[in-house]
Amino acid sequence: MKDQGRLDTALAAFEHAIALKADYAEAHYNRGTVLQQQGRREEALAAYGQAIALRPDAIDAANNAGIILQELGRQTDAIELYRRLCRPIPAHADLYNNLGTALLAGGSLEEARQAFEQALECRPDFPEAACNLGNALREMGHVAEATAAWQSALQLRADYPDAFSQLVHHRALACQWDNHRSDQEKLLGMLRSGIRVPPFYLFATSATAADQLLAARQWIAPIQPLPQARFEHQPRPLQERRLRLGYLSADFHQHATSQLMAGLFERHDRDRFEVVGYSYGPDDGSPMRARLGGAFDQFVDVGQLSHREAANRIHQDKIDILIDLKGYTHGARPMIPAFRPAPVQVSYLGFPATMGADFIDYILVDRFGVPESEQAFFSEKPVWLPTCYQPNEAGRDEITARTSRGDCGLPETSVVLCCFNNSYKFSPAMFDIWMRLLKETPGSVLWLLATNEPAENNLRKEALARGVDPSRLVFAPRVSSAAHIERHRHADLFLDTLPCNAHTTASDALWGGLPVLTGSGSTFAGRVAGSLLKAIDLPELVTTSLEEYEQMAQALIRAPERLRAMRRKIEQKRDVNSLFDLPKLTRSIERAYQRMWQCWLAGEAPQAFAIENE
Repeated sequence: MKDQGRLDTALAAFEHAIALKADYAEAHYNRGTVLQQQGRREEALAAYGQAIALRPDAIDAANNAGIILQELGRQTDAIELYRRLCRPIPAHADLYNNLGTALLAGGSLEEARQAFEQALECRPDFPEAACNLGNALREMGHVAEATAAWQSALQLRADYPDAFSQLVHHRALACQWDNHRSDQEKLLGMLRSGIRVPPFYLFATSATAADQLLAARQWIAPIQPLPQARFEHQPRPLQERRLRLGYLSADFHQHATSQLMAGLFERHDRDRFEVVGYSYGPDDGSPMRARLGGAFDQFVDVGQLSHREAANRIHQDKIDILIDLKGYTHGARPMIPAFRPAPVQVSYLGFPATMGADFIDYILVDRFGVPESEQAFFSEKPVWLPTCYQPNEAGRDEITARTSRGDCGLPETSVVLCCFNNSYKFSPAMFDIWMRLLKETPGSVLWLLATNEPAENNLRKEALARGVDPSRLVFAPRVSSAAHIERHRHADLFLDTLPCNAHTTASDALWGGLPVLTGSGSTFAGRVAGSLLKAIDLPELVTTSLEEYEQMAQALIRAPERLRAMRRKIEQKRDVNSLFDLPKLTRSIERAYQRMWQCWLAGEAPQAFAIENE
């Protein structure tokens, strides 16, 4: 019956067997497999525990129990279980592979790598272990070795979607464009045929908003808890108390999200709001981490808690509105909000697309990033803020030590074009335009961020193939945030990317006084820079096609005084411009939260709405 997919009938049969023979280990194990298939993880874990208690050598039951522990976010328990099993059975490939995934999730990268290599020693033709080895090497920063591991996994299983998804994204990260178009077409074909693809990996592809919605729904469907496992909520009128906000993220350290959000946390009106931060990411000991610790009324580390335990902590804290800042970005734990620990749940900032999940009620956006015509591609109800949705703080840290162009390896008098976006956002089509601009402008250079060595090498090769001296590509090392802002004054024009725009990178450039030329893409992620530019009153820098983008770039390069005038406009108005008016944006977001809460108290279903300027 189980093999035929008749799970309820099979479950009843296994339970009848246990009623006839209570110490029947195989029946307990089989009952666990059915419960696991049904998504009833806690019950399945208990059934496997019964099987193991009755037969300590029940390896399959223990292995499956470890998998469930990982799915529940109980990485430490899973690691302990796998290590205990590996001692008497040192040549079990599945155990080492699963141990490696638990270690990887827990951040023990070198141990995870060793576990995957041990699994491959036990079973060389093990595609899952080869793919997971690639994931571990990626986290360790060994992109070339990771790529080789994913290629090995695909040699073992040509239709392996996880390995192919990783390979496509990291080829893009390395600017390895030999199969760029065919890779993207195959990835989108997999998605549209029902295969799960990491939603984040679609941002720099030709995926439509409809594709992004499909990817999000397919991604969350098999991992979210059953509806009956979610918390229930009773109306909690405010009366004399403050509205309790909870912000959930792994990025409460030196990270772009915290750079944008820290000031907003600090500026919440404490007479009306109590603000709690829930962190499941690392404590990097940075000044930003210390600042965030003081920005919240409470700062709670839930990193060592399981998904359910973290959700329970949020529920016990009686959070009224939970704001998820991660979505499906790297290191996210969407299973925490999936338990619906708060009555109202919101997606904001970290993931510029839909989460495709019924446990997220709203998404904070603006009318340019998400036009009203795009509502159908969001499972959440859009809440349109009156200006740019992205929080940006005026008066960012500035350094007194000034650099020169020479200090940055740049020519003193020639045109400097720059793009400090991550390399996965580059594409052959954009690079074609940039190289034509260099050829048309003698002595000019393209200033890029040094993201990874393979990308630098490949971009130099691509420049040479287009007839441009590779030395005209200058790579900027990573420096402190303040030093990074300061060096923008050495560039003449920031050239943005499509189909995925600059986000924090664009606001950094604008705060540094640098004009940003962008294109308006077909998705939210491709319209963020345009939203920033409209908010700072430079809509003429938002183009609608690659042809217009190139023509505008040419015109600006030929009109240096126009670029200098734009720089003066940015520098003169940035302290009073709506883009950097964080107190005003904070008030708008607070009004949005209050309206969401009143809607929930009234028993109304979430509805899209707009917050107008005060």
